[in-house]
Amino acid sequence: MNFKESVKYVETSSRQSREKNDLSVVKELLARLGNPQDDFKSIHVAGTNGKGSVCAYMESAIREQGYKTGLFTSPYILVFNERIRISGINVKDGIFASVATKVRQQAEDMQKEGFPLAAFFELLTAIAFVIFKEENIDIAIVETGIGGTYDATNVITPILSVITSIAYDHMNILGDTIDQIAQNKAGIIKCNCPVVVSNQKYDEAYAVLLNKSKQCSAPMFCTNKSNVQIDAIGFSGAKFQFDYSGIKANIETDLIGYHQVENASCAFLALCVLTQYTEFKLAAESILFGLKKTKWICRLEVVDKNPLVIVDGAHNTQAVLSLVKTVKDFLPIGKVNIIFGVMQRKDYLTMAKNLDKIAKQIYTVSIDDDKSVNGEELANELNDIDINALNIGDIYTTLCKLLEDKNTPILICGSLYLAGIVRQKLKM
Repeated sequence: MNFKESVKYVETSSRQSREKNDLSVVKELLARLGNPQDDFKSIHVAGTNGKGSVCAYMESAIREQGYKTGLFTSPYILVFNERIRISGINVKDGIFASVATKVRQQAEDMQKEGFPLAAFFELLTAIAFVIFKEENIDIAIVETGIGGTYDATNVITPILSVITSIAYDHMNILGDTIDQIAQNKAGIIKCNCPVVVSNQKYDEAYAVLLNKSKQCSAPMFCTNKSNVQIDAIGFSGAKFQFDYSGIKANIETDLIGYHQVENASCAFLALCVLTQYTEFKLAAESILFGLKKTKWICRLEVVDKNPLVIVDGAHNTQAVLSLVKTVKDFLPIGKVNIIFGVMQRKDYLTMAKNLDKIAKQIYTVSIDDDKSVNGEELANELNDIDINALNIGDIYTTLCKLLEDKNTPILICGSLYLAGIVRQKLKM
């Protein structure tokens, strides 16, 4: 297969969960590929919000120290192979295609022998792990897809686990309560492996993680808002002081929002634990510079300044709450025009109610995905609950008109896919 064919093969594979939740298929697939996950060190990251940013922060700092890194994240924003990166660079098309061809052969042989068809994320995980092995990386930073316990990535034996903020999301898969969701996320905690936990909004989540870490004799380190003193924050990023049990640092990040202070704090603590507990030794300068230079697109990203245009992938209620707080605090004197598109499985009415607090006007849009909410239907639902919403047929025509008003900022949110589409158009 060439690159285009290999992407089509992976993307058209089943994304449906099997009735039996286990890791038997991905384990068999990886075994037939030589268990590549056993040939590199790894950091495993789970959570509801912030895990991608935390992965990016850590990868940047570890690479700054001179280690060869692998980074596996999802979803992609601009190009498919940005899901798999080697030392900060998207894996080359030819390498992806070559490895995908090997994985496909093994997956099809398994199916002929009576195994269930390997699902999309199982195939992608196998491809990433084979690439990491063949590229002879020093360490991989691996983000879970959904959950933890039965996530395809949960076949690795990490040297460090990290769990970011836990909230309500993917409830059709993970459960209806924070306790159930946290139990699933806690599945990445391994015996005697240190775990770093970001500040948790819900006490139930913290209790679950603490209990699991004790069961596994896994040393647990948890950030807290009291560890942080913000010196400056705005659309240029943040400067803050971090103090954790004698570990002190003045941290800077170019990523925007209060939640990025939380994410950077979690990443910083994780990197300190990595240095203390493992063979990987990072100098303070590498950690701080790596955090400062981290880029993570479509996360409260300013893509234009006249007028101010922000794209953000906020796609659940907690992420929207963080987004709304940031916009309120950073733009206290006005409202924003909001372009909003969302997937069906999200609690989009609650998301919209919160966005309405900062909206001059909400414009709904259909995302080119059969799992998204139709823009016209979304507008009707919002109007039914007294939120003034207008459906737009062509997003770019509307965007051009909104750009003529230099006094009203524009916010695009609700889906990472939507944010990526608009960002790419504006950056052209």
